[in-house]
Amino acid sequence: MNEANAEISEFEKPEKPKVHVNIPKPVGWRILVMPLIAEDISSGGIAFPEQATNANKHLNTVGKVMAMGELCYTHEKYLKEDGEYDRFCEVGDNVQYPINSGHKFTVYAPDGTLVEFLILNDDQIISSVGDPTVIRAWV
Repeated sequence: MNEANAEISEFEKPEKPKVHVNIPKPVGWRILVMPLIAEDISSGGIAFPEQATNANKHLNTVGKVMAMGELCYTHEKYLKEDGEYDRFCEVGDNVQYPINSGHKFTVYAPDGTLVEFLILNDDQIISSVGDPTVIRAWV
């Protein structure tokens, strides 16, 4: 190894890119949503059994919009009289969706934890939600 290359200062080393989670980018009219995480401990500090936590996950119908395809809300049914399109949500919004809708999948985060995601069509968004913790569905 060349002595000139052997000593590289910290300043000269390239930084590693900071990647939180390698999430897929939705295409077309699809929206990537990260569902609200079901609580596994009550406000009083009691741990919920796994069955109850899984039931809460199933009943969760609220999530945060993480990414949107390039064609979201560009169909003629969203066209207003003034020529603009009605966009019912944007990236970063909390939204509500039907219980059994979309494509559900998980992605490994760099720390090894699993992160859940959901891909929905743009017309599957039911509403925008201010405080997502107050919304729960029932069967």
